[in-house]
Amino acid sequence: MDLKRRTFLGGTLAVAAGAAGTTRSAGPLPAPARATLRAVVDTLLPGDGGALPAASALGVDGVILDELAGDAGFAAQAEKGLAWFEAQAAAAAKAAGGNRTFAALDVDSREAIMGRAFAAARGSPPELFCRRLRQRAFRAYYTRPEGWAGLGFDRPPQPEGYPDQDRPPTSPGASPGAAPGTASGDGG
Repeated sequence: MDLKRRTFLGGTLAVAAGAAGTTRSAGPLPAPARATLRAVVDTLLPGDGGALPAASALGVDGVILDELAGDAGFAAQAEKGLAWFEAQAAAAAKAAGGNRTFAALDVDSREAIMGRAFAAARGSPPELFCRRLRQRAFRAYYTRPEGWAGLGFDRPPQPEGYPDQDRPPTSPGASPGAAPGTASGDGG
């Protein structure tokens, strides 16, 4: 068999195109799980309707999706954790005579479910997922200027480190520049 370069490349591209059609193009989670993730990060970081935007408005859910794509362990945790949130939402909705997703629940119901996740047994799937998600979501949120601007900062709070690190600590209640162990700068 004489395999020519053009034939090989054409076949390789056809196989790649076929494989690409079977993968999920919107990240490692199906659409319903992405909606749940968005609702979970917005429950963690809801914004205030003013200066502080909700997490999804800053793209935190997209950052988490990118991290899931590169971290198989976190992706597995997320699938279990998000399924847990959906099961809790279904149970709550069923008790109320309806059928809802986590994203469709009111804020109080979502916060109650979130509270149960954090209060779950240490090391349980919902607790592990929520702890890991919270760390990553807060990092993604507060590294954006929009995330800390509403807190009264016009820059990150510690970009310059501790500018007074070369001076000894002062007593509680001491004025700046006071001698160590005194309440004022007069040394006595």
